Amino acid sequence: MDRLSPSNSDENHSLLPWDHEPDDERGSESEDGSQSSEHSTAEDVPSLPQYEYGNAPLLPAEQYLDTHKFKAALYRSFRDLAELPVYSAQECLTSFPDPGLHIEGIGPVPLPLYEHYITQITTTQGQMGANCCNTEGSGLTNIWEMDCTNFQFRNPAWLFHLQEVVDKAAKTMGVVGPVKAQCSKLVLMGSGASIEARTKVLDGLSSESFGILALCLPTEHEGGQILLRADNETSITLETASNSAYGVSSVAWYSDLSVELKPLSSGFQLMVFYRLFHETRCFVHSSSVYTARKMKFEQLLKVWRNDIGNCNEFRKKYMFLLRQKISSQSNQTDCISRSDSILVDRLQASCSSNGYHVLLAELTRIQRAPPEEQYDYDFRRSKNHKQAVMTLKHLQTYDGEELLAQRPLSESDVQDILQHHPFSASPTRTFDDKNPLAGLDGPPLVLQQHKHKVVILVPTENLLHLIAGPSLAALLKTVCERTTKDPTNSALRATALNMIDWGLKSQLPQEHRFFEVAVQWCLKLEDHYLLNQAITFGITDRGENAASLFEIVANHKDYYAAVEQPDWNQRLGPVTSGIKSLNKLLKSLWRFGDKLELDEHQNSFRAWSHSVIDERLIRQPQFRLVDTSTILWLIKTRDPAWIIDFLLPLISSKGEEYFVRGLLLHMMRKGRTTEARVLTACHRHLMRHNVEFLTFEPQNLDDDDKIEDTLSIFANAIDLDLHAEVISALSNTIATFKADKESVLDYGPVLRTVQQYIKLGKKNESTLDSVSRDFITLLLERPIDQCMDNEPPDQSNWARREQGCGCIHCEKTVVFLADPEARSREFLFTTQQTEHIFQHIRKAHFFLQGEKSKLFKSLSSITFHKTTFQHDLKIAAWKNEIDLMREAWKPLQEEADYLERLLGERYRELVFLEKLRHRLHKKTTPTKAASTQQPSSVNATPKLPPKVAGKKRKKSALEIIEEEMAARRGTAPTKRIAEPPVYLGF
Repeated sequence: MDRLSPSNSDENHSLLPWDHEPDDERGSESEDGSQSSEHSTAEDVPSLPQYEYGNAPLLPAEQYLDTHKFKAALYRSFRDLAELPVYSAQECLTSFPDPGLHIEGIGPVPLPLYEHYITQITTTQGQMGANCCNTEGSGLTNIWEMDCTNFQFRNPAWLFHLQEVVDKAAKTMGVVGPVKAQCSKLVLMGSGASIEARTKVLDGLSSESFGILALCLPTEHEGGQILLRADNETSITLETASNSAYGVSSVAWYSDLSVELKPLSSGFQLMVFYRLFHETRCFVHSSSVYTARKMKFEQLLKVWRNDIGNCNEFRKKYMFLLRQKISSQSNQTDCISRSDSILVDRLQASCSSNGYHVLLAELTRIQRAPPEEQYDYDFRRSKNHKQAVMTLKHLQTYDGEELLAQRPLSESDVQDILQHHPFSASPTRTFDDKNPLAGLDGPPLVLQQHKHKVVILVPTENLLHLIAGPSLAALLKTVCERTTKDPTNSALRATALNMIDWGLKSQLPQEHRFFEVAVQWCLKLEDHYLLNQAITFGITDRGENAASLFEIVANHKDYYAAVEQPDWNQRLGPVTSGIKSLNKLLKSLWRFGDKLELDEHQNSFRAWSHSVIDERLIRQPQFRLVDTSTILWLIKTRDPAWIIDFLLPLISSKGEEYFVRGLLLHMMRKGRTTEARVLTACHRHLMRHNVEFLTFEPQNLDDDDKIEDTLSIFANAIDLDLHAEVISALSNTIATFKADKESVLDYGPVLRTVQQYIKLGKKNESTLDSVSRDFITLLLERPIDQCMDNEPPDQSNWARREQGCGCIHCEKTVVFLADPEARSREFLFTTQQTEHIFQHIRKAHFFLQGEKSKLFKSLSSITFHKTTFQHDLKIAAWKNEIDLMREAWKPLQEEADYLERLLGERYRELVFLEKLRHRLHKKTTPTKAASTQQPSSVNATPKLPPKVAGKKRKKSALEIIEEEMAARRGTAPTKRIAEPPVYLGF
């Protein structure tokens, strides 16, 4: 196993602050606080899951990270990043089975490979064609490559041995889970080949595989080392020549490492290459340990950043005590040890791309020693002891630039330190307090001093809290005001400009008021370079504050008034480029131009602003409804030729549906001030190139606003003599409806659409009759056809589903009802049994015929006839649907003159529903054959005794009460609908 490690090790093995932590916090650190040896085995490296970069899970999404958990996770991540990962695995195999190498055209090839077989391979390579290639180097053929079709390993024992080699290499590299090797190629390389030619042999091996395994089969050679590089770390060289005469060298590495094959000094090198795959075929990335740890650290940075914008529970900065301690005799802080340098470099690599800053500083803390370490400890003196003091000195960036010489910290800043009990180790220095105010008669107060080199992690948003605090904008304003009051003070002016320059380099959040103050005072201090920088860095991604910065520049007339021909792009270009809203940009330019006093300035600014607008229109990804007013203003104020040649093609290709329709509608409402030819050109171009936005689809009929807007656009277009464009849009709608035959149309939206269209069609009969006929016919016949399709089929299945109570009489009746073919059946039931059956089975299923039995419990013959009441209910529902349609179609009949002329022979079918009514009449009228059958409908009543002439039925008490209540309300009494009685035949 090999590590990529620095050549020089850290010589500082002094006691460290975290050496006093519990064992579970120290992890694998040794007793003296140092990392485990650089030469530890692969088992020392924890096995971590392999993930593609950026997807390593940190904590479950639903788990909440409080301050303490986040701090502990960040501390572990710092320690993990300080360790070196395993990138490769190497093993020398002295005992191995004969692979049984067989090469096409040669036959079995024994190992070690001697000169005779080397000659055979090199001489037969031309006969292998495309399966064997060679690379020219120094005019000689010295690389012979064979794919898997030209050679085999025929010894079965070799496959088992190979899997053992693969498993051991995967374990060494920290890969979790089973790994399989896929043979790729066999390569024979001679001396003299260049590095480029030898390395080219590896082309294609890394495709889809997470690693590469190279077996150097027994062939004596010198040189031919394999050089690996990763993450700009120290490279590692893998040797294969030491046991090349009779042994096998196994070398494995991650496929995304940078690899070089060094030239051979002598001999030949026979190598077989395998591609390594995880058995589940999941992606396994390079550096199983380091990559996963790096991803976890970057996910912690994302968690911290989310907290900055939300709850702000985490600290504004975090400090980590490095392993290097500063001695009391030396204050040198410009260098750190090699082991600490690796950690700082890795922190910088991740933080620089995630909006964080890595700073280095010297942390000094002075505190009173414990009582047992005091000289002649006096309890009374303990109340007056000195409080602990912490100070950051020589605060520097990663590049070595010093930001602050000294910054005091409060006692609460101890919580920013990631280590537990950071000052529990031996102090750097112990000394007595020499303060004369402490009293001459009392014992001296023992103080302890701790000095550490620390690395500080701070988000960009919190950098000012560490450097200058939140009052930087107010401080800058104060300094600039003093500069204007004392213009001869060059040092004060330089201080103000340096503060602006420093603030810009600190990458403040764009919402910070610092940028507005900086722009304002850069104008007054006449520093154009810093002005452009402040404008560029101060504009947010959405550009909300760009307009306010533009106003600041516009109100400063001295910035351009003294120049005869101002360079507007140089002076205002950075501001306008940051205004994301097209409407805000147009308003800002218009207001600025309106404030210009000189005609020369107005003319030059107008030309420049037009170019800015043109460029913005080209870069606009899409025109939405909010851009309508802006485009209308451009159509109203700009040159017609520019509108026709430049603007219309742009908005027709990038405009969304609501934008195009809204633009056409508002253009006519405000079109009195727009030239007629511009209106005509706009309508013609947009209707021709955006016809899909003016096309109805079956699902659009519910959208009344779209129907109304589109028909209004058609009316406006006809007023502009754009008849062909309107007819084309309507024809496209007709074609769309004909193509969509599966959509179900509700007749309500259909009738509303037809009624709205009739207004347009009547007004333009001569123009639209050709498409109006097809359009109205297509709309009306679809719901009529749907209603005809809903016609209930004739009664054919006489099965009924009932349960009864389970008695023998109910069971007989249920069996009869379930028979799909039986329409009537004779039973012997008593009157009591019949009434019992009707208590558990609906009477509507039957019509009974039989003779009356004088005795209530005597059996009598009763014939049960099945009714068609369920089918009749379906017929009634269908009839009700038709009645509703007839009522809904009545408003169309008021347009009889227009529709009868337009629809011709189909007028009565589509407007009076004649065909549908005929179908209903045919369905509900009984035939002669049906009249001779037994009554089968729920409404069919048996032959009752004749009524006595002139004798009225006596009203029930309930009917009398209902009539009285209806008379009081002034309404007609409700007609009671009861279930038809079942006549028992007696």
